[in-house]
Amino acid sequence: MGGGIAQEDGIVENCTIVSNAITGNTTPVEGIGGGVYRLAGSILRNCIIYDNYSVHASGLGYGHDIHGTNGVTHSCSPELVHDPSGSGNITTAPIFVDATVGNYRVEEESPTIEMGTNTAWIISATDLDGNDRLLNKFVDMGAYETFIPPSGTVLILQ
Repeated sequence: MGGGIAQEDGIVENCTIVSNAITGNTTPVEGIGGGVYRLAGSILRNCIIYDNYSVHASGLGYGHDIHGTNGVTHSCSPELVHDPSGSGNITTAPIFVDATVGNYRVEEESPTIEMGTNTAWIISATDLDGNDRLLNKFVDMGAYETFIPPSGTVLILQ
């Protein structure tokens, strides 16, 4: 259970959980949660859970990306469409730079940028590249932060 993470309790925050796979035997609880298998009471926040695979021995899929979506907030996964109770969740594809070679940073047009929720530890945290987590107003979903320069007119006076 849980090809990427098996979460019994606690908080998983600002993670990118992609391209994991799990297969099960014949019992109904095996082979579920290809990305994340969660128990009630755990919290999953500001994460990207995408393109994971899960199959039961019978050939039926069970929670390819997430098993147990209650308590998931400000995260990106197509399976979150089934749980309207989580605030800030999106189901749109995250638009990775190049997932085929393991580059799970997101492109500037990704819907995950600026969509996380800021928590106290974020102020002094860094992402996997060593960049500040708060490059803009809000933290991004996932393990990497993307800086989007402000738009507008630049006026240079001499």
